[in-house]
Amino acid sequence: MPLLKTSRTLSLTLHLTWAVMPGLTLTTAGCSTMEFAQQVITVSPQGTDHENHHPQTDARKCQNPTFAPELQGELSLKLVHGNRVIPVKPGSEITISDTRFALLFNMADYDLFCDRYAAARVMASENADFIENIVEPPFEIGDTTFLGAGWSMATDMSMRYDTLFLTEGGMHYLILNVDGEPIEQRLSIQRTLGPHIYEMRWDIYSIARMDSESVKPLGREKTTFAMLFFRDSDLDDVVETGEFLVFYITVDPAAE
Repeated sequence: MPLLKTSRTLSLTLHLTWAVMPGLTLTTAGCSTMEFAQQVITVSPQGTDHENHHPQTDARKCQNPTFAPELQGELSLKLVHGNRVIPVKPGSEITISDTRFALLFNMADYDLFCDRYAAARVMASENADFIENIVEPPFEIGDTTFLGAGWSMATDMSMRYDTLFLTEGGMHYLILNVDGEPIEQRLSIQRTLGPHIYEMRWDIYSIARMDSESVKPLGREKTTFAMLFFRDSDLDDVVETGEFLVFYITVDPAAE
């Protein structure tokens, strides 16, 4: 397993420990583990046509990274809010009535391809220009870039990212190692697409603004922010066209 926390992440960990945790206690009140489980449909992995093309995909460890693009498939992202399931496309503008929603996307189990780890990365900010200009494909990822491991934020007390942070100082590093430790299970399985390939679900219970000095949960005011979602289909640590989406969410309580 890779080292997820560089010195920058450790500093973010300290910040989140002392500043974010109180915010999360306030913003996630009433969201129990049982409620989370009731939203997720977990299906036991079953064989698919992938097995006929690559019989080795039966084995838990280790798959050839060459097959990663074929096995994971093209990026598909959907937003779930209440009873709505909304396909997300580049430039999508989506309005929701509160801060609780989920993202569904297709991805492999974290360490299916051994030392080429399958992860999704998300940044969100009210500064749309910042999000729109983070990457200019092809964009090589390094530890110190916006999408590098050094920018990954620590999880909250649930070992998940239950709060979406609007910040220019870090990104959410989304992974699911089915057989791993709790900190490696930041997502849930919505459904199984193939051997160790899933439609994953990231549930967000609240949204907060975060800067170097404070964490402020969103109130009932209308708020619009941009999101960058990236999933490295071929695991080459390069952001390429088709591997990322920039889209926009407006939280408007009046839309209820």
